[in-house]
Amino acid sequence: ALTESAKLYAFGAGDKGQLGTELLAYQSERGNPELVDVDLN
Repeated sequence: ALTESAKLYAFGAGDKGQLGTELLAYQSERGNPELVDVDLN
């Protein structure tokens, strides 16, 4: 999800082609969006 303030959030784990961030060892899914550190300006 891209916010109006140009922040990008990912919901996936990135393991099935979706934009995401790697899950921690104890996680099986991500319940909350994770801010992606990228400069969109």
